[in-house]
Parts: sequence; C-alpha cells; structure tokens
Amino acid sequence: MPISIPRPRADEYIPYYGKYITLVPDGDLVEMLRSQQSETVRLLRGIGDQKSRFAYAPGKWTIKEVVGHINDAERIFAYRALRFARGDEQPLTGFDENVYAPAGRFNDRSIGDLLDEFEAIRAATIHLFRNLNDDELARRGTANNNPITVRAIAYVVAGHERHHVKLLHERYGV
Repeated sequence: MPISIPRPRADEYIPYYGKYITLVPDGDLVEMLRSQQSETVRLLRGIGDQKSRFAYAPGKWTIKEVVGHINDAERIFAYRALRFARGDEQPLTGFDENVYAPAGRFNDRSIGDLLDEFEAIRAATIHLFRNLNDDELARRGTANNNPITVRAIAYVVAGHERHHVKLLHERYGV
C-alpha cells in the first residue's frame, strides 16, 4: 500500500543536496512527482528543434542537454534508491554530469524523444517511491562517498528537476 514520504532530516544527506531538497514544498511527494512530470513536458513539448538547441552562453548546455541531464540524473538517483531500499550496503560511485552530457549526444535527438524518455523514467521513479515502506525509505547507503537515505534521494529527485526547470525559465527564456 502506498505511503506518504516524510521530508528527510538534515542528518540524512550532505549539505550539498539541501539546495535541491529545500526547493520541494511540503505535501504529497509522489503527487508532486506526477505533477512535475506533466508540467515539465507541457513546458517543453512545443518549443521546437531550433529553440531546443539554445544555450544561454558559450560552454553551457543546450535545452536538449538539460533535459538529457535531468533524465540521466533521475535514472542514477532512482538506481541508488533501489539499491539502498533493498538493503544493498555496497558503496556506489558518483558520476560526472559534465562527462555524461556530451556523451549522451542529446543534441542529435528530438526534444520530443527526450521528453518521452523523461515521462518513462519519471513513471518508473514514481512506481519505485510510492511502494516503499517506512523502513525502506529510512535505509541509508553511500554514493559518491556520501551517506544518504532513500527518502532524501526521493526529495533530491524532485528538487533537482525543480532546480533545472527554474534555470530553464530564468536563463533560457522557456
């Protein structure tokens, strides 16, 4: 039976992740993940290929690369959450988003395809988090040499997406 995911305490994650977690409002986190999915897709679905190749400054990601990064990061965060929720105590390595973004060749794909992928990844993320119990959400693991709980990862997923959508509004004019 799906349960509510309580906000993580500050001792459940490193301060770096606080910048994402604080962006998440109080309320039903799983419902917020659903809302984000449709809002983000609606925001970006009609921008077209020309606009989706826009980068606000030299060396910055294009809109397509931002969406690809959101997809990659959410997959990795959900994988970490799954491993830790299942009691896997093996430390997990980090990832370098500045290596992943160009390697993903996101500019070679349509924005529609990247958004379809986002919808699929987010649907899987929602299924994972909505079916974890309190004990699983409270489990800790280590990723990139930093301890974190499963519930903190759930909030990082939501806050990370909110962070990038905010940048899309502020710096990309979306």
